[in-house]
Amino acid sequence: MLAECGRCDISIDAVVEGRYSFAADGLPEETIFLARCPRCNEPVLLRFDEISAAPVQIYPAPERPLSRSVPNGIRECFEEARDCFRSHAHTATALMCRRTLEAVARDHSINQRTLAAALQAMRDNGIIESRLFDWAEALRLVGNEAAHDVQRAIHGQDAQDVLEFTNALLEYLYTFRDRFNAFQKRRSDRQGV
Repeated sequence: MLAECGRCDISIDAVVEGRYSFAADGLPEETIFLARCPRCNEPVLLRFDEISAAPVQIYPAPERPLSRSVPNGIRECFEEARDCFRSHAHTATALMCRRTLEAVARDHSINQRTLAAALQAMRDNGIIESRLFDWAEALRLVGNEAAHDVQRAIHGQDAQDVLEFTNALLEYLYTFRDRFNAFQKRRSDRQGV
């Protein structure tokens, strides 16, 4: 069965070690497969039902796609960062996350000469609050190391953290903030305020 190994970061033909089939009242039969990566023996959990006709990976959880509300240029930068990470190009991952931050600043009409100044302007203009500013500043610093310190390697765990924090920033700025604003507007409209 095709799956993604969380440790090896590759697609695998998972080795099935066990299965459990069941059917709830009137619903199609489902089967849960316990499998493992043939390279590293990391576990994989897949769910299969007669309707979907293809197994769905439950564990490790597959990457969630970015929201459609993320502008294309930003999405392309971030997807390239993900591709770099999957290829174990950790320095390139950090560089592409930094570039993603630059694209976010431009998308918000922040055109400062440096990324440090752009992030401060985003904070000062209320685009990001202080906690997100701290995250973005840490991402910028790792990106600077990747770009300018040729003697220093970006380690895999650092690259993964940079990628996940960049994803969280994008979700906050383009998904949750917009959803919360829409939620508040709906509530306000219903109450006639």
